[in-house]
Amino acid sequence: MPKGGAVRLFFEPCMSQILMVCTSGDVAIVPECTKCVKILHLTERTVADAEYEDHRMTLSFADGGTESFSLITADRIRVSLSYVKNACAKGGELIDVRPQHLRMQEGPIPCTAAVAPEELDEYLQDKDPDTKLFFMCSYGTVADQAAWHSYYLGFRNARSVGGWHKGMHID
Repeated sequence: MPKGGAVRLFFEPCMSQILMVCTSGDVAIVPECTKCVKILHLTERTVADAEYEDHRMTLSFADGGTESFSLITADRIRVSLSYVKNACAKGGELIDVRPQHLRMQEGPIPCTAAVAPEELDEYLQDKDPDTKLFFMCSYGTVADQAAWHSYYLGFRNARSVGGWHKGMHID
């Protein structure tokens, strides 16, 4: 749970998420699936007000100072599976980026493709850069890296789902 009282709420249209800024410096990212809330702790200072525009959060502090933070990471890391499910129904792709030995050991993930991290560039080579790409791995680290790598290759709709585990919540 985020700490402190709510200072301001914002709607993030790119991912259909609500951002709740708290006095403690926490920002709760609330996707359409409320079981998938994420908390970012941006500062130790007491937040008095906030502004949000184009993936940038500007916090005004009780001591009079301000600081701006890029939240471009926040809308790429750990998007909810309910969002992915809806996006994949409209042509998006869920890509398992676990290495082959982990896919064999941990079992399959219901996805569009399974691509080893070292083969990702080749997989993306002929893809439309507007395709919504979602990456998943065992713990989230490789998926996050794949999303960022794809983003820097020009895939502006690349996102990470994080890690897969048995019993994971899927609507």
